[in-house]
Amino acid sequence: MQDFAKAFYHSKAWQTVRQTALIRDGGMCRVPGCNRPASVVHHKIKLTPYNINDPAVTLNLDNLISVCDVCHAKIHIRDKEDGRKAAAKRKAAEKIMRGNSILPPVIFVDGVPVEIGTQERQGLLVVVCGLIGSGKTTYCRKTGGAYTDLDEIKSRSKAEQIQRTEALIEKTGECMHITCLPTRAEWEMIASYEKIELIWIDTPYEVCMKRVKRRGRARDIQDLEHIAVANRRYLKEFKRSDVKHIFRCVRV
Repeated sequence: MQDFAKAFYHSKAWQTVRQTALIRDGGMCRVPGCNRPASVVHHKIKLTPYNINDPAVTLNLDNLISVCDVCHAKIHIRDKEDGRKAAAKRKAAEKIMRGNSILPPVIFVDGVPVEIGTQERQGLLVVVCGLIGSGKTTYCRKTGGAYTDLDEIKSRSKAEQIQRTEALIEKTGECMHITCLPTRAEWEMIASYEKIELIWIDTPYEVCMKRVKRRGRARDIQDLEHIAVANRRYLKEFKRSDVKHIFRCVRV
């Protein structure tokens, strides 16, 4: 038990919900194929200093499963192995992306170099990229998961979008983050998560521009030339990168 979680595990609220979970599961280990009595109530979303005070994670019965000591140990061994595999993937990706025009191997934050893959934040971060009008938001809505979109944030602040994405990952365990191409701040966020997926919405430039005109948003219509220039730049940067190793291309 880690120090940050000791107070929680000794709390009356946890003892109550733990007993409720055991009763719900009939006092038996819920790992398929195991018929041993349960002795532990396990959090599916791992508890961290970031979510330890969030009842939606810590006291949510949907996030709890009754397991026996043997299966509980296997779960943690598997989690460690997944962590090692994720670290290996990051190192491989870093090797591929060194010299990449859109993902430097070292990010400078306030003049201080931060090497990619040095942090181990829990949760799945899915970064959905593409040209303006490519269908990024449509993809996220069809997928049905939590997402953040700068177009839906009143302040249109990238910093606020990043904060919202991180908060959603802490709360639900995963989030889709919409951007055209990641900024340095976004690459810093990407570098800090153990599990990441990069998606490129592969819609042709001409189709994107037709969609922008068809949806008819006032600010887009007033600035079509700027959007056209931006989309050409995004596409050029994307093509210059080693995309087949970095992004999963999706058609919408």
